[in-house]
Amino acid sequence: MFFLTSERLKFRNWTREDIILAYSLWGDAEVTRFIGGPLKYDAIQNKIEKEIDTYKQYGVQYWPLFTNQFFIGCCGLRPYDADKGIL
Repeated sequence: MFFLTSERLKFRNWTREDIILAYSLWGDAEVTRFIGGPLKYDAIQNKIEKEIDTYKQYGVQYWPLFTNQFFIGCCGLRPYDADKGIL
């Protein structure tokens, strides 16, 4: 399930079943206040699909991040300029 772990942090890939976790993050007004505000449910579903597709295509995404089995957010990588092969 987790592909990278440390003493405190655990990373795994997004799945379509993670909609509740994603909503707790991207649907929260306080969390998203500096990035345009909360997303609606359908936009969050689309965001998860994009993360899954980005991982399939480039091997990177904004992975869900956990500590002691609790979801705490996400962090990761994005392709910079994929058309030019700059990942």
